[in-house]
This record gives sequence, C-alpha cells and structure tokens, in this order.
Amino acid sequence: MVQDLVQLASEETTRKLVDRDNLYDDVPETQRNGFYSEYYLDANTFFIELTCGETAFCKWKGLQFPIDYGKSPHTVITAPQGASDLVLRTIDPVRAYWLVTGAQGSYQICGWIWGHEARSHKYWVDDLPNDPAAYFVPLSELYDAEDWRDG
Repeated sequence: MVQDLVQLASEETTRKLVDRDNLYDDVPETQRNGFYSEYYLDANTFFIELTCGETAFCKWKGLQFPIDYGKSPHTVITAPQGASDLVLRTIDPVRAYWLVTGAQGSYQICGWIWGHEARSHKYWVDDLPNDPAAYFVPLSELYDAEDWRDG
C-alpha cells in the first residue's frame, strides 16, 4: 500500500488552529472519544493533532479546510505514526473513513474504507480491558488513497 506523505509548515498549522474558535465542537464524534486520544500528552495536543491531520488531508486532496462533515463524504481519523488499524466506534455507512497518521507537521495518508464495509463483524473487537468496543480495520484492508474517485 502506497502512503502519501504531507508536510505542513509551522505557520500553516498555526494559522489553521487560530482560525478555529472551538476545536472540540468541530471534531467528529468518532474522534472525540477515540481510541487514539490516550496516545497524546493532553487534550490540547490531541485536538491539535486531529486538526493537523485533517489539514494535511485537505491539502493532499485539494479540499477547503475545515471539512464540512454535513456535506462531504470524507471523515478523517488522525492517529499517531505507526498505528496499525483504523479504529471506528461510530460508523455512518455512506461515508468514506480515511486514516491519516503522523504528528508535528508530518502526516501520511494511509488509505480509506467505506463505512458499510468497516461495519463488519470481522473487524469488531469488544474484549479490550480499558476501552469500549470498536471496529478495528487493519491497514492491509484499506483501499489505497489513490483509488478514491470523486463523484
């Protein structure tokens, strides 16, 4: 699977964060209480990385930031570098879920999957000791980023 690297300049990242009044309100429910939140030092770092991951996706895709989740078919899930699964708790079957990994201005667009495909019993994990049940879609099951066709 090819992973496209997107670099964000520090001034670009800062501008995106300053432009947003309330980061938490703009974060999709999927990421607010997401599996990956425990990997960040604090809530601010977590929300900054979510925003930067979405910014990198928009830059790569040529979309306007922030994504209008009411109109766009895309939902971006940002995870730390090296994450091996796209983790979803809430799934809309008609959305495309994209995994973006990275931190501190360097992000990889790892791939995507349709919500109805992610909502499969083969991905369901409900025996985690400290986390609620979720769908864990391995990187190997994601479509290559280049395989997305608009329209």
